[in-house]
Amino acid sequence: MWAVDKHVRFRHRAVFGVLRPIARLFTRLAYGFRAVPAPAPKSPSLIYANHNCNLDPLFITASFKAPIYFVAADAIFRLGFLSKLLSWLVAPIPVAKSQLDAKSVRTMLRIGNEGGSICMFPEGNRSFNGRTGYIPPAAAKLAKRVGLPLVLYRIEGGYLSTPRWGKGIRRGKIRGYVHSVITPEEVHAMTPDELLAKIRTALFVDAFAMQRANPVRYRRASGRALYLQRALYMCPKCRAIASIESKGHSCFCAACGFAVEYDEYGLFRNCRGGVLPPADDRKPGVNGEPPFSDVCAWDAWQKACLKEIIGQAGFIAEYSSKPLLFDDGCALYRVEDGGSKPAGEGRLRLFADRLALGASEFRFEDIKGIGVFFAQTLQLSTNEGMFEIKYGRPMSASKYVNAFYSIKYASGGEPDGFIGI
Repeated sequence: MWAVDKHVRFRHRAVFGVLRPIARLFTRLAYGFRAVPAPAPKSPSLIYANHNCNLDPLFITASFKAPIYFVAADAIFRLGFLSKLLSWLVAPIPVAKSQLDAKSVRTMLRIGNEGGSICMFPEGNRSFNGRTGYIPPAAAKLAKRVGLPLVLYRIEGGYLSTPRWGKGIRRGKIRGYVHSVITPEEVHAMTPDELLAKIRTALFVDAFAMQRANPVRYRRASGRALYLQRALYMCPKCRAIASIESKGHSCFCAACGFAVEYDEYGLFRNCRGGVLPPADDRKPGVNGEPPFSDVCAWDAWQKACLKEIIGQAGFIAEYSSKPLLFDDGCALYRVEDGGSKPAGEGRLRLFADRLALGASEFRFEDIKGIGVFFAQTLQLSTNEGMFEIKYGRPMSASKYVNAFYSIKYASGGEPDGFIGI
């Protein structure tokens, strides 16, 4: 019988030992990050953390003294020589953005048995709006299956420093620390719902609530609002979808002229163009008052509007033949081992029962998961394999994820797996 190569290697410890002080220095100088040293673990651990920055693994590395094996998007394994180098140096665990498959779970179990610690972001992806995203029931089930101490690590300030929709760094303050540790015995004794509640509570961060309590400036000389349309897709004045554009420190609606400024505290101000008064009869827009104080409030409103449209009695009849959402200039790729292959291009359209691009159609019953990779690449896990949809200009890919899950769960319930947004 052939021996199975070990995943945990001595070279990983050596690389981690070299990388850790560099990570601490770099994140401190570039981001203003303060790492609270984690207690020395007595055994391998499963680490769950909230996710707001592409460099969150470096932030976490700065807090722990022992090597960590990170669960990473499978796209980083399609970068040729760089992917091979990363695999040799730090051996990340590949997983598709929209699902955590059996192979990935087996790898995690194997690492734990070999004495290694594992870290993953149970949201499945970075937050677009400053709040910790949806953490599915699968996170608790996985923790119970792995059977290691569960370390809950919280990062605060990351969203405003590097908003997912934005460009560049806004230097302010970021802090990372271990919120709590749950022993294997405690994990075993809890029901999945009890454990899930603890995970969600420990990892929940609201960037804007923290700003209102303790304001911090996140400085950037130019382009603070650039590419906000990746997060905001509906105008609060005219309710046009995919009409938001950005320039410099402001974002505006190309359809009606509504505009607001995004300031150094991550808040909106200096509204121009006026807006319709909301349900409570407060009249934002008067005297420059914006309709929403921050991205999170705007995002909650647009999601509610999208759900309202989807919940209407005639939704299926109306949007089976005409698209609810669409974007031009999109390209479809089939994901294959070692890379991706062009599979079509044209207008991306979302109907009541399917997603279409050019001549290709993906019926919702054939889509196992849908998520966003990086800032605006839509990734689909289907019965026919993995696909990616890329865009030629800044736009919101998340609106398709919001609409898909709102339609799929319009009658109630919630997704159980890792949905990747």
